[in-house]
Amino acid sequence: MSIPVVGIGTSAVFPVRLRSVDDADRTVTTIPAAGEMSSSVSGGTVLVVEDEETLRSSVSKLLELRGFSVMTASDGCAALDALRAPQCPIRVILLDVNLPGASSRVVFEEARRLNPDIKVIATSGYGERVAAASLPGAADRFIQKPYKIGDLVQMIRDLLSG
Repeated sequence: MSIPVVGIGTSAVFPVRLRSVDDADRTVTTIPAAGEMSSSVSGGTVLVVEDEETLRSSVSKLLELRGFSVMTASDGCAALDALRAPQCPIRVILLDVNLPGASSRVVFEEARRLNPDIKVIATSGYGERVAAASLPGAADRFIQKPYKIGDLVQMIRDLLSG
């Protein structure tokens, strides 16, 4: 169904999908696109540091479906604990630049101190300039929220292969 929207001098049509009563009992499953599945990612783990629980949970599950080993942290302090764990397998951090607890700057600095080769993908809904101002050095990559999981997966794979 499309709903026309008309304003003064402009008009637009937006597709809208409304759930019917029959849809309520259906389960929607997202299947990864061809080429996105991977049985392992060369010994690396992705640490998802995100204070928004729904986003953290969704992203971690989708990354796991694509073959990544994933750890999560709900704030900067939990991220520091994960990074300081003995024999930490983390190779990539998806780091929200606005965190409660220890700041993203502290997490970034500690991650690079403990493992100079760790890759950091900064993420924010505010844009790349905000991320750059929040972190002391350049993150390896930036992805703006909301992002497509396929874009994030490709970014991680590029970092792990390079």
